Amino acid sequence: HMAKNEVGIHDYFGLITLLCAAVTLGTFVQFQNKPPTPPSYSEIEKMMRGEKEPPFLESVKRLFGTPGFSIPLAAFICSISITNIVGTFIDEVMERGG
Repeated sequence: HMAKNEVGIHDYFGLITLLCAAVTLGTFVQFQNKPPTPPSYSEIEKMMRGEKEPPFLESVKRLFGTPGFSIPLAAFICSISITNIVGTFIDEVMERGG
């Protein structure tokens, strides 16, 4: 009944907004900086050696500053875009074909 008219659509989007806000709040409340145990053997080794991870933004800057990273990234983004477009058209063709 929610998505059958304009008022129903507004109610539907309102419900989705509330559910997303509740899930987001729940995620923030339960979020931890680190898992209780290291997720892999290599992380245990890093902890034993006392290695520290660089800040996130520093890691991102270093990643995007890596020579040759931009072209594969652009190709990856294009491939996902093309996959989504083709999938949309195939869905439309399949609906018409029955």
